[in-house]
Amino acid sequence: MGTQLMRRISLMVFTGCTLTACAGGALLVEPSRASWTPIV
Repeated sequence: MGTQLMRRISLMVFTGCTLTACAGGALLVEPSRASWTPIV
């Protein structure tokens, strides 16, 4: 019972961190990519 709960919590934390990292990376990359991408 406890192991299942720990596994679920760790999975939720891992998913949350992954989503946060992806969102943060997108926010960091998007402006820089827009700045150096030549406007055609």
